[in-house]
Amino acid sequence: MRHWCRLCFVTACCLIASGCGTAKIQELTAEVARLKAATADLEAKNAALQAELTQAKQEAAQVQQHLAEIAEIKKGYEEARVKFEESFKQLAPMLGLAGSPLPPFEGLKDSSWVGKFAPPANLAPDMKALQNELQGLMGEGFKLPKQ
Repeated sequence: MRHWCRLCFVTACCLIASGCGTAKIQELTAEVARLKAATADLEAKNAALQAELTQAKQEAAQVQQHLAEIAEIKKGYEEARVKFEESFKQLAPMLGLAGSPLPPFEGLKDSSWVGKFAPPANLAPDMKALQNELQGLMGEGFKLPKQ
């Protein structure tokens, strides 16, 4: 009988242990499945962030290119403005202007400088004299447009 009791006891312990082990295995299997799903979700987010980072790098490169183009345009404008100012020094006194009407590059936003190219109203009677002086400055090959 003792053997029978021991055998029942061992069998009961084995059944209990195997039941607990199976529950633990199922719990761990569920945890592994949850972690795999979380890993897949994180990998998808990582791929989306990598694509966004690549796009941001491309946009940054385009912005750098545009800034370089703007700097080149600004440099060219400033050089042309200086040359124009040097050439304009001869005409400025005849037009009644003190300096070049072209503003610095940053001043181009405001279009009020455009009106500085028009001759003052008091020059209207002397327009023929001004045309003759311009003709003399520009040389014989230069023809003023007809009005």
